[in-house]
Amino acid sequence: MNNSAHHHLLRQRKIRFLFLSLFFLSLLLGLLIVPFEKDIGNIRTSFDGIWWAITTVTTVGYGDKVPVTVEGKIIGSFLQVLGAFMFGILVGMIGFMVSRSQEEFKWNRMFERLDRIEGKIAENTRRMGFLVKDGQVEQQVQVGRHGQSGQSDQSGKPSQPSQPGQSTRLAQPEPVPPTLPVPPPPQP
Repeated sequence: MNNSAHHHLLRQRKIRFLFLSLFFLSLLLGLLIVPFEKDIGNIRTSFDGIWWAITTVTTVGYGDKVPVTVEGKIIGSFLQVLGAFMFGILVGMIGFMVSRSQEEFKWNRMFERLDRIEGKIAENTRRMGFLVKDGQVEQQVQVGRHGQSGQSDQSGKPSQPSQPGQSTRLAQPEPVPPTLPVPPPPQP
């Protein structure tokens, strides 16, 4: 994933709000559990409390730091339920945004290809001597090799070249297939 995609993700207000809420919830409850567990359990320092809160919120739960007091278990239960819920939403939102970003990339690439094809069609149409206006093909007289255009008679057939060695031709119109509408890209 490129750097701009990371910035796009971090700019999203909902994700930023959830991430900061999860961070401060872990920090607050990690510090709040220390006084209850300091004398009896193995969560004795602020670092231990924050470590326990982060492993609990992310649902890793190593088991090296666990609350043993009733108060600590209540705080732990609250953090487990709320943290798992918020962490799940956060991961789901990031997954959705990455998927949407990939979809936008595919649409943009397709439209770039269509623009190139459209340019090639326009160039080929110009070279073949057709004028296309509002979906109608009109005849256009090609310029000969030496820059003089040939004229056609009333039958639509080109007249003879004005000088030997020149080629003069009249492009014959061909039916133009109808164009299909292109769906717009998804809106963010």
